[in-house]
Amino acid sequence: MVEVDMSMHTAKSDHLVIDIERRLTEFRENINADPPQYSIYRIPSNIRKNNEYYYEPRMVSIGPYHRNKEHLRAMEEHKWRYLHKLWNQKDGILRDFIGEIRNAEADIRACYCESVGLEEGDQFVEMMLLDSCFIIKLFFNWLYNEPDAACGAGWALPLLMSDLLMLENQIPFFVLTKMYNIYTFGRVDPPSDAHEDNRPSFLTLAADILHETCKINAEGAKVPEDGVTIKHLLHLFYLLFVPTPEYALTPRQTNVKIKDKESRTNCFQLLQKHNRREFPGSSKHSEKTESPKVIKSAIELKEYGVVLKKKEKFASFLDISFERDILEVPRITIEGCSRSRLLNLIAFEQCSGGADFNPIKKPLSSYAAFMACLMNISPDVIVLEKAGILENNLANSEEGAKFFHQVRECAHTDFDNHYLKQVFVEVVEYCEAFWPKHRAKLRHDYFSSPWTISSFMVAMLLMILAIFRTIGFILTTFLKKY
Repeated sequence: MVEVDMSMHTAKSDHLVIDIERRLTEFRENINADPPQYSIYRIPSNIRKNNEYYYEPRMVSIGPYHRNKEHLRAMEEHKWRYLHKLWNQKDGILRDFIGEIRNAEADIRACYCESVGLEEGDQFVEMMLLDSCFIIKLFFNWLYNEPDAACGAGWALPLLMSDLLMLENQIPFFVLTKMYNIYTFGRVDPPSDAHEDNRPSFLTLAADILHETCKINAEGAKVPEDGVTIKHLLHLFYLLFVPTPEYALTPRQTNVKIKDKESRTNCFQLLQKHNRREFPGSSKHSEKTESPKVIKSAIELKEYGVVLKKKEKFASFLDISFERDILEVPRITIEGCSRSRLLNLIAFEQCSGGADFNPIKKPLSSYAAFMACLMNISPDVIVLEKAGILENNLANSEEGAKFFHQVRECAHTDFDNHYLKQVFVEVVEYCEAFWPKHRAKLRHDYFSSPWTISSFMVAMLLMILAIFRTIGFILTTFLKKY
């Protein structure tokens, strides 16, 4: 009996060995192939946990991740209506649409980081057809100002655009471009003279719509050049409103003049640096200083003598600078849809590292950390509003203070290597200098409220009176004596 059990155990082990060897062989055959280039990701569960509302579509499902959810089925009828209008306008176009999607199906599936299923029949092809035609017709309706049943209500278009800019709610940009070109030009590749008859490319049309409907301080935003590979609509949105990593690092653009910084630093800062670096007995002399992870809030910076100023000339809302005692920040508006868009932009930024991952290429994450420091509590929001830096369209200043803290929680920032590191360092050094530190202490201890100010003034008055009485007593005594 024991021998029978042993033989059965050996047989099972042999079967497992054979199965694992087969899978390892398959893996070895594919190991030299190019790694998959995912572009459409799932939000990690630990990030999604407290922010699910901002990562899941509320009106329309695009792509496979949220397909067939009950609360999104109403929009499926609009997708068929839009497809019918496109099909009704051009004979034979449906065959061209489906043929192109079938030819690219493997490439489309490879864009998703999770298996999308839909293997039965042509479910996947049908989904791509409906979703791409829905977006194209929606954009056409905007371009030609046509009545749109899906966007009839005033709140519908902002909600739809927020849904179209969610990381999990994307289809590849090349699918949209091909479908648009087939419909507009009758071919996958547009003719060279297409621009002459006022027919914009899909890239130009999409960029115009994003500029018009999703403004986040669009000054300086440019349509990406032809050589840039755009992954999806959210990627295009990112390219339009977030500068390239090289720009974010350029000292000239961020107004961080490293070479001549010392010549413009005040005397207190120079003495502080001299003491810290030169004296062997200094505790910081032998230790490597850690990069600052926080700076003072807006109210605290005012106590330290920092002037908060709206930046008038800038290429991007990320263009923040600190010169002497002036912190300049471009104006930004926060409203209901801003949180969803920023969270999804940061999610894309965090996910798109790939093989060339470099934390310095995550400027939005760094910006969120900076703004969360400035806007710590509701009075900070009021200070930034008075300075013209912030337009808060949320319910109240408390909601405004929570805004960037919620965004920051979903982003990892390498504080040793990010585009605002120099600003963090300079602000912290300024606040640690002798005069700003004691000025802040004076303001906090004696000028923080009307009562402390009154007490201070009374004390000063009594001290002045005491001085005058002393002088008077001395003079009287002196005159009597002589």
